Amino acid sequence: EYRTASTGHSSIEFTPRLEKSFNRGFTHYFLDGRTPEPIASPDTPKSLGEYVGKVKQSDKNTFTIAGLTPIHNGDGLCFANNKGEFEGVRVNRVEGNRIFPASRIEITPHTVLYRNFDFEFDKRLSRPSADRRIDVEITLYTVPGGYALYMKDECGNHTTIREDAPHETARTPQQETQKKQLGKLGTTAYSALKIDIDLPDNFFIPASVLSKLRQKAVESLDRIRRIAYRTEKRQEEDKTVCYPQTELSYLGNVSNRLAEQFYREHGVTRIDPAFEIKPSKGVPLMFTRHCIRYMLGICKKTPAGNKFPDPLTLLYKGQKLQLHFDCTACEMTLYKKDIL
Repeated sequence: EYRTASTGHSSIEFTPRLEKSFNRGFTHYFLDGRTPEPIASPDTPKSLGEYVGKVKQSDKNTFTIAGLTPIHNGDGLCFANNKGEFEGVRVNRVEGNRIFPASRIEITPHTVLYRNFDFEFDKRLSRPSADRRIDVEITLYTVPGGYALYMKDECGNHTTIREDAPHETARTPQQETQKKQLGKLGTTAYSALKIDIDLPDNFFIPASVLSKLRQKAVESLDRIRRIAYRTEKRQEEDKTVCYPQTELSYLGNVSNRLAEQFYREHGVTRIDPAFEIKPSKGVPLMFTRHCIRYMLGICKKTPAGNKFPDPLTLLYKGQKLQLHFDCTACEMTLYKKDIL
């Protein structure tokens, strides 16, 4: 039922940590239905990062952490100060669990600390961190007047390349050297899963001949894979019954020429511009299951909700957004107040 979206395999040079991405793992949202756990972070719109521990002691220039997470020079730590405001500081030096911040801060014991910038992790990601290759099987064998190289990828695509060269014998076995030469696939998309040398043990083939066979086989397999991909894609499209949407409202968020061209090529005949291009009156700007009333404990289905009658207004960067609540669908919508 399931298969990979593409061929090949990846070799990763680091351990992925999803929690280091912006607020990953912060909430399941509505995967398990509405839950009492908060799905919003009203204290700060920024990423808190990963929890690293609590402040154990602090003095004028340093503080110590009660936690097992190693901290590195150059890390960024953040915390809520005594005013409830989030602030951050860069780590200048670390001695065990004692932190020497790059600037002076006021921080008290029991303060919860998060790391929103991991210097060592970021440095590792700045280097090549992953390599994706397609496995191939290679067979080298003799043909009249020369040699042939057969190469097949993991999808069954294959090619055979011939190169004229005299059959010469050597005094010592050559197969390991030949395998090593054929396996040098360098920056190509391939890696050798299996290499068979179907030759007498002491056949000598110049490195230049092996290199030419390998290079031509890679180029040929690249072409064959492109043709096979286009053929497979057409077959998949032929199997798909498509019912194109002929009209697209402002909710399609079409805000540039290329997006409009894409939709027209796929059968859309009427396209309304995005809201930011042409504002429309009386239309919602956002539909969300996240409910501010529920988050504040004033859901309209509870007695506390009666104390805050509609409409409610949200102030965002100087703009007023009016909130509407559809309690039957458990959904909240936002409207721009001045164009209702």
